[in-house]
Amino acid sequence: MSDGPAYRTPPGVEFQRWREGGPDGTGEWVVYHSGTGETLRLTEAAVLILDALIQQGPASPAALAGVLARALEEEAPAQELERVLHELLAALKRHECIEPLPCD
Repeated sequence: MSDGPAYRTPPGVEFQRWREGGPDGTGEWVVYHSGTGETLRLTEAAVLILDALIQQGPASPAALAGVLARALEEEAPAQELERVLHELLAALKRHECIEPLPCD
């Protein structure tokens, strides 16, 4: 897995979430972003990445790929995992849920 800058959630931002879907626990997550005031629909995988950054602090793409890999029921090819992670990070950045860690 190629590594890039570490990511974090923006300082001072809180996220409230609700699961939308059937009684079996499937479906998308509805997430309120206190920093932008937006309400977003996120996939289970996007919320997993967001939760990892909230709970564990800044993380590299390689570490976040590990979070995704551990959550999967079956092993995914590294190339597919990297593609999915790239898409998730791009979507979370676009909605200002995450940001690259500033360089010192």
